[in-house]
Amino acid sequence: MQAPYKAVYPASLYKDANTLSFPSVWANFNVPLLGYLASGDNISFQSFTSIIKLSVKADEAVTLASVSLKALGDEQVCGDFTVNYQTGVLTGVSTSPADTAVTVMVNQALSADPITVYVPVPAGTYSSGYDIEFTDSQGRTMPSKVSARTLAAGELRIMDPVTFVPGGAPVVIGGIRDAQDFLEFAAAVNAGASTARWENASGWVTLLDDIDFTGVSSWTPVGNATAPWESNVTAPLPDGQPAFTGKFDGNAHHIKNLHLTDAGTVAGQHFGLFGYVKGGTVQNFTIDESCSLTVSSSVSHSVGMIAGVVCDAEV
Repeated sequence: MQAPYKAVYPASLYKDANTLSFPSVWANFNVPLLGYLASGDNISFQSFTSIIKLSVKADEAVTLASVSLKALGDEQVCGDFTVNYQTGVLTGVSTSPADTAVTVMVNQALSADPITVYVPVPAGTYSSGYDIEFTDSQGRTMPSKVSARTLAAGELRIMDPVTFVPGGAPVVIGGIRDAQDFLEFAAAVNAGASTARWENASGWVTLLDDIDFTGVSSWTPVGNATAPWESNVTAPLPDGQPAFTGKFDGNAHHIKNLHLTDAGTVAGQHFGLFGYVKGGTVQNFTIDESCSLTVSSSVSHSVGMIAGVVCDAEV
């Protein structure tokens, strides 16, 4: 290899030579860093996003499950961005409403002593500000609105400390309410994070309504595991691969306007609403006539509207 050298941390952000892909759910927080070296041997890294620092406490025993940020001016905060490694400038390439919100999984007990939560967001002007929503393990939420502001690359924006006080009656928990919820659920499964936010008391992930995927332009299956074929039998699932192993009940609801496009380039990375279902259950919903599945991939893998591979499971 010859200079110039380019690098990104964490490596999971790398999509291709010109594109970084930011998750909609951060299961483990890392400060995103870029490195560029025109010549020589020592590459240096710089922060190229803004980091919002939140301090949260509570006057009662409660577990903070997650913190979500929603850009009110439809600015992109996750998904694919083109990147200039020399300047550290990100340029969003998505117009999907799903890419205007990001969630950081926390799962920490709150007390009178504040805990700190960091939310990475692209630098830029947030013309209408953003909403920050705190959600506890019971599904209760506390919203916080931030006015319009400009966030600089490498800036640590420290917010005033907040005390978690659920706003109003607890929301219905143990279910997926809309397409954004479904995207966050899929991202949590694929990151190996907890799905307790969407589970009811019996451990089932349920649909709370019909799910309309209008505006969702790309899809990563729930359980995006890679397990290539061996003599027409799916290879054993490698350690650490994100299969769906839980229990999913659609409550007789419909999936609408879900347009799946399988253009995969990785053999054994199976595709569908669910990718690889291992030892779990997926049941009781309808994918209606407004949905479609287009396959243009030529690598060896399985594709299905509901699931690519079902192994020791019920679908």
